[in-house]
Amino acid sequence: MAFPVEPLEQQRRSIAMLRPGAKTRVLLELEREVAIDVIGYAITLSQIRRTPKFVDDDGEEQVA
Repeated sequence: MAFPVEPLEQQRRSIAMLRPGAKTRVLLELEREVAIDVIGYAITLSQIRRTPKFVDDDGEEQVA
């Protein structure tokens, strides 16, 4: 996987300057196998749920 590190570091610094809780979009071009690993790591790191849930009118979580 060969890509220049400098632009990634610049992007990381720009994102770090955002206020806490701010949303940002990150676009990377990666080989399939690397992309799978990165997505898996992001899911683990951010504790993203694989099954979307919502709260009903009674305040109970429901599976979408």
